[in-house]
Amino acid sequence: MSTRILRGGEKVGNLYRFKCPNCGFEKEYRDGGGFFTKEYYDESKKLSSEFKSNIENGKYGLILKAMALADEKGELYYDCDTHLYQCTSCYALNVYRGKRVYRNGICNLTPKFDSNYELSAEIEQYCPVCSKGKIKRVDTQRVICPECKNELLNMLLHGKWD
Repeated sequence: MSTRILRGGEKVGNLYRFKCPNCGFEKEYRDGGGFFTKEYYDESKKLSSEFKSNIENGKYGLILKAMALADEKGELYYDCDTHLYQCTSCYALNVYRGKRVYRNGICNLTPKFDSNYELSAEIEQYCPVCSKGKIKRVDTQRVICPECKNELLNMLLHGKWD
């Protein structure tokens, strides 16, 4: 079995700038690794390997364990890259490392790096700020202000960085 991970230079990061029309909160976020630095690549590779090992040891349940152990052809990709997340309780907005498993196969909802992979599982993670809510990957059109919690943030900028 092998852990698949992108090699440097295959993915650019995302740049987001949000502003709240109600309270004036404004902040910029960068996720991904740009054109991966060696440090980002090495850390992602290490975390992906640990994630795979934890799955195989049953930390995330029997279904994922069985899926990983049955992956004799190395068709699973363990994604621990950074993405923009928002807490479902306190609405903290931050960049965190995700924990997703993709399976080789063709479908329409695929990760951007390769159209032959489909999302098979995403591990729920609790917010490190409040420890109550779960963090969810951000739909950039539905970001709630982490300060006033009353408004959807306006996305002032979305771009790519490397």
